[in-house]
Formats: sequence, C-alpha cells, structure tokens
Amino acid sequence: EVSSNLAMKIKRVKNGYAFELYNGASGAVALYQDDVRALQTAKAAIKAGISVLLRKAKVTSGTIETVHIAGSFGASLDAGSLKNIGLIDEGWAGKTRFAGDAALDGAALVLGSDEKKAFAEKTALSAKYVPLSGSAHFEEEFIKNMNFQTV
Repeated sequence: EVSSNLAMKIKRVKNGYAFELYNGASGAVALYQDDVRALQTAKAAIKAGISVLLRKAKVTSGTIETVHIAGSFGASLDAGSLKNIGLIDEGWAGKTRFAGDAALDGAALVLGSDEKKAFAEKTALSAKYVPLSGSAHFEEEFIKNMNFQTV
C-alpha cells in the first residue's frame, strides 16, 4: 500500500499510470510507466552487452581500470546513480569517466590533424565486431538484468 501523500501523486493516464513530480502553472512533470520500462530495457541491454564483451575478452569486471561513457546524454549522468540502478558494477563507480559528445570531438580531432587521423584509422582496423543479436548469452543476461538493484 502506498502512503496517502504519495498516492495523491499517482495519476491514471492514457497508457497506464504516472507519478507526478511537479505540477505548476506552466504544466506538469511526471514519470510515466513507459519511461521506467524504457530505462529498464536499456539498462538490461547495456548490462547484457557488457557481460558478452567481458566474456569474449576473457576478463572480469574487477580488472577494468576505467569505464568511459560517451554521448551528450551520458554527460548528464552520475556514476553513483548508474551503480544504484545496476547499470554499472559497484566497483566501477569511482572508475567512470564521462566523455561527452565523443563522436563530434573525435571528428574534429581527425579533421584537424593527419596524425590523429592515422591513429583513428589504425584503431578502427584493430577493432573487433562482436554481434549481440542471436547470442544466447546476451539473451540470458538481458532477462537476468531486467530488474533494478535495490540500494
């Protein structure tokens, strides 16, 4: 049972329920069931992908020295929060670095330097493609990671 103060924040909406975080003259801000499901699915896919990559590389999560998270959205995340929902391993919170929009930054680097371009080409040639689609290990890990950790 939800306490009465919190229950007042739960609203029935078109596709289920929403938890209203704020309601003011300019509108409302709410967390929808679909938002939680999208995060849950993304988290499970990322964790499963990490598990497949660690297994393929024959390393354990404890041997990882630095975790890089790229993307402009990723720059607004917090390593502690990612650990709390189970997206990154507990030991990775202090090893996580946010790279911001690394694709754009990388493109700017290679356009401005023949040396950086050669390094990027060499790195790309040494990269290995690891397919996740159809992987039994990925599917098992995906299902296993659908729940959120409790803090």
